[in-house]
Amino acid sequence: MAFVPRLEHRFGGRFGENGGDFGKIIFCRRWKRLHRCASSTQRAHPIIAEGPLCSASGSSARYYFLATRRLSLGWRQVSQKRSPEVWSLKEQLEPSGFAAQTSPGSVGGNDLALLVSVASNVEPAFAASRPQLPAFRGMVVVTKPGDYPHDIDTPGKAADIVRVIAEGLRRARDTFQPRGSVHLFLAVPAGLCGDELAKR
Repeated sequence: MAFVPRLEHRFGGRFGENGGDFGKIIFCRRWKRLHRCASSTQRAHPIIAEGPLCSASGSSARYYFLATRRLSLGWRQVSQKRSPEVWSLKEQLEPSGFAAQTSPGSVGGNDLALLVSVASNVEPAFAASRPQLPAFRGMVVVTKPGDYPHDIDTPGKAADIVRVIAEGLRRARDTFQPRGSVHLFLAVPAGLCGDELAKR
């Protein structure tokens, strides 16, 4: 048995109801309540979510459903190319072709930058916003050769991308010893939003 929350009525495009206050009022609190409700049951049923989702909500969801906790959260990924599939960290890994490159930044920086390019190349947008960003101690860039968008055609390949991200972040932490936050720059399907947080 699985608990399947439907989210269409809470999300509109990239933003949720209440506009700019979405992260605090809608996403975090609702995921927190969902986690508390599911945790109160005697059996740990898997949870499958679906619906339009922005990356901020995905990250909020994975914060409350970390891989180290008892509850499992999957995402029903919808594509025009195939029937809906459930993506989760429990899938058998399949080679995705993605790789993580780490590079040093400013020795005076405290944070890491994570760039993941699946649906499109995030590096031009990252470069354009760089003047408004803090100095980064290091960067992790996850890419795959070829044209965008990259089609993730199996749940196992999605899980492999999460593995690549997690290993890249661990390598960057060991090498650069950051003391602050990880800044996310993601162009990924909804099913991958926040998975790197769950894996860390």
